[in-house]
Amino acid sequence: MLILATKTMLKTALEDQRPYQGDAFSILFMTLSSDKVFCFVEKDKVQGVVSFGEVNGRLYVYELVTLTPYQKQGVGRKLLLKVALEAMKKRIGIIELSPLSSSISFYQKLGFENAGYFINTPRRLMRKIKQSFHLTPQEFSDMIRQFN
Repeated sequence: MLILATKTMLKTALEDQRPYQGDAFSILFMTLSSDKVFCFVEKDKVQGVVSFGEVNGRLYVYELVTLTPYQKQGVGRKLLLKVALEAMKKRIGIIELSPLSSSISFYQKLGFENAGYFINTPRRLMRKIKQSFHLTPQEFSDMIRQFN
């Protein structure tokens, strides 16, 4: 079981976790109390995790962690794409988060705007992710199908 408390605790839990036995590429879904967690798994290794929950009619991202060896490889963007798809399924129009100052530029590149906290809409986030991966509409559709 993954305990979500601090990034340090989450990273430790990920690093200690045994390899996932299954497909070469998967996004696993777990529910921990009222929070939801997606784990990005590739080549039998958990590479990143996003935890989120519904707060006041918005989807709030609590943690987005990509393990150091897998940073800058699109793992965080793929996890946020899954969060955007969840928001759309639930007809939630705003995704909100409070990033560390070191990660603000990452979120801004994905269209998040500073409103005292950072917000975005699911559709805008999906559009920015598509652009950041330089995907054709068909490639993007194929990627979305993988995550549903």
